[in-house]
Amino acid sequence: MKANTSRWILILGGAVLLVLLAGCGTRRNQLSGVPDTPYLQKDKVVLEVLKQTGQKPVSVGLLDAGRVIVATPSQLFVAGNRGDLELLDVSLPRDRLRDVAVMNGQLVLLGRSALWTREADTWRRFRFPRVLIENPDHLLRGPDGSVWAVGPRAILRLPPTGQKLVSLPLPSAREIVDVAFGPDQQAYVLSGSWIFRMTDGGWQQVAELPALRRRPTAFAVTESGMWVGTPSGLLHLQGVEWDTLRGRQGLPYEDVTSLAGGRGVLWVGTSWGVCRYENGRWEYYANRRWLPDDRVRRVVAESDTSAWVLTETGVSHLFKRRMTLAEKARIFESRIPVRHTRFGLIGECTLFEPGRLDTFVLRDNDNDGLWSAMYLAAECFRWAATHDPEARERAIRTFEALERLERITGIPGFPARSFVRIEDRVYGGEWHATPDGKWKWKGDTSSDEIVGHLFAYPIFYDLVAEGEYRERVRELVRRIADHIVSHDFHLVDLDGKPTTWGVWHPDSLNNNPNWSNEKGLNSLEILSFLRVAHHVTGEARFLQAYYDLAVTHHYAENTVNQKIVPPGEVNHSDDELAFLSYYGLFRYETDKKLRAIYVKSMERSWAIEKPEKNPLWNFIATYALGRDCGLEDAVETLRDVPLDLISWRMKNSQRADLQVDSLLARDGRRQATRPLPPSERGMLKWNGNPYLLDDGDAGRIEDDGAFWLLPYWMGRYYGYIVEARAASEQ
Repeated sequence: MKANTSRWILILGGAVLLVLLAGCGTRRNQLSGVPDTPYLQKDKVVLEVLKQTGQKPVSVGLLDAGRVIVATPSQLFVAGNRGDLELLDVSLPRDRLRDVAVMNGQLVLLGRSALWTREADTWRRFRFPRVLIENPDHLLRGPDGSVWAVGPRAILRLPPTGQKLVSLPLPSAREIVDVAFGPDQQAYVLSGSWIFRMTDGGWQQVAELPALRRRPTAFAVTESGMWVGTPSGLLHLQGVEWDTLRGRQGLPYEDVTSLAGGRGVLWVGTSWGVCRYENGRWEYYANRRWLPDDRVRRVVAESDTSAWVLTETGVSHLFKRRMTLAEKARIFESRIPVRHTRFGLIGECTLFEPGRLDTFVLRDNDNDGLWSAMYLAAECFRWAATHDPEARERAIRTFEALERLERITGIPGFPARSFVRIEDRVYGGEWHATPDGKWKWKGDTSSDEIVGHLFAYPIFYDLVAEGEYRERVRELVRRIADHIVSHDFHLVDLDGKPTTWGVWHPDSLNNNPNWSNEKGLNSLEILSFLRVAHHVTGEARFLQAYYDLAVTHHYAENTVNQKIVPPGEVNHSDDELAFLSYYGLFRYETDKKLRAIYVKSMERSWAIEKPEKNPLWNFIATYALGRDCGLEDAVETLRDVPLDLISWRMKNSQRADLQVDSLLARDGRRQATRPLPPSERGMLKWNGNPYLLDDGDAGRIEDDGAFWLLPYWMGRYYGYIVEARAASEQ
């Protein structure tokens, strides 16, 4: 997390105040969890019209609830939320289609010089008046069921009876931007720099635009006033004064191409995505996660929570589904066995075709152990919270896969990063064949993996393991801890040398400047490992080693400054390792003096992380500090994570509402001064940088969702998230 230096001084100063004032909330036994009440989950259906039909779409018109007519220059399709295009098997008039609408269940087509209505099996033609300077170019549905044809120099109305096409006199000699229908059911037109309302006596002037450098592009009327889109933002009239909304006012992108209003919502199409405005808050839908492409030509509002978006190459239906977090968890849980389980390990899957889930293939990952361990912990919390037998079965199956990571290396206490069959293709890294020649495993195991293993095993031990599994996890933890301690606090690979990152020795962390960046974090890790090992095995030697490092070698004090801030190199992956390590340390530490030091460490770390609203960080901080450390923020983030976990390329560097940080991220990429919400950013796992402006790839990976399930089920287990039914009974 990088930002300007003054901002970090304020944050760190705030951390000290947090320690003194206990500013996170109430004590643990007084906490009130956040009820899992139904919320509106963002969702979408993307129709790649050009790819599927070979023609660009020219129009989208509402058909009925959840369905639209999509027109190309020579074909009509019915589309809905199944994501497919169904060819409408009707002969079309010999005219180039420009727009389509539905009136009284009948199709209305806009051609180059005529309007067409479908009656029985024939098309009826309504010629445009010859006196028109320019013919209409798009259709609108009127509140009374009529269809209006609007163009730069013409307004024509086809009444619901469909008997006669009426030409309406123009309100001015200037070019018509658009016609809009207001909450009063009246027609308004923006023509030149004037806005008119249609009355029985013709057009009545109601407002004048302020002076503009460039012509308006769109027009809408809602309960909150009149809206005018321009290439450089929005104009809003409520009362007698015009307001300007640009990036500084939160508008994500300023080049407005289309407007559509609901009762309390404004949909804003732009040349780079769609913006939604409600109650002073903006949402941004852009990039392939939400749209076929970003050039929006028209937005058709179906309701306050639903809109159909026409782009250059396709159509998207953006809508919100009413659901609870429990229902969302079931969706993510259901994907795990289908696309994300490989020999019991849990991880992402690769897609041969971007976005095509039916083209998935499973392959190894550097951190198969870490991701599987986080899933194991999630299922343990799920079992403890619900006693669902499926959760226990999945926890045991995942533990067995993690256990195999250690067994397959032949080195007691040394788990592999991953393993594959001998004939499977691998993608870089250090690989070793097993003695039987049937498998190969990935070495140079990172500290990341050990953090994951020793985070999850005590949770499995405490909440799930019984009988032989209790003994198996005890022996596994003993072997891992013994390996590290007996190798002088190193993780030693097959070659007898420490792995790249498996170093926790005092000489390295306290005395070697090459390890200065890892001093605080690695101190935290090894203290957590040893505390966990003593809890699970009961062996005093691990506790003795723990106190030796914590006190004699000052590892406890090292943890206070484990979170690096600018001008140091900020690694967001380290945040994940830190908070997973904090959990075991706070769960089992009983020494008051040491615990007081760890509280200082957590206070500082969480104060820096607080702006990210990360549910895993917030829940672990709440557990550690015994007070509400952003439970509402955590639930807000869990709700905003998209249902689509495909790693689409999400580009935000073009946005007008984001300030670019003067400091680059550790990989040299640009980042914002505030974290982006999950639905708008590329990264999904908690080890990514939420400040990055541009992130993700071409839609060739689907995440397994364990990153989401872990904080959700942890929150359920500790009562930070209260099931809706239980909350209503309190």
